[in-house]
Amino acid sequence: MFCPECKSEYKKDILFCEDCNTSLVEKLPDEIPTEEVKWVPLESISGDIYAEMVKESLENAFIPCYIKTDFMISAFGIRGSGIPITKAKIYVPEESFEEASEILYGMMENDI
Repeated sequence: MFCPECKSEYKKDILFCEDCNTSLVEKLPDEIPTEEVKWVPLESISGDIYAEMVKESLENAFIPCYIKTDFMISAFGIRGSGIPITKAKIYVPEESFEEASEILYGMMENDI
């Protein structure tokens, strides 16, 4: 028996999920395959603070994204907005690249 909500497995004698209080089923539905996403980088950004600002703007526009920082930021935790040696890249799905680039360039015009 399985819980259709949390996917927990139970013995046959149990009828309800202890966590979800949901009726159990004998078999879970087949998993829907996830869509393959091709991630592409936007222009490098100086520092992780600006990258976080851009990421928030992209997420507000419903554009999925993630930040990849350089070694100095990730290994040593150096944070800053204008430290010359720190760079960050934001990756977006290829189909959102144009819209994300417009948002990034709009922000860069305002000193980011």
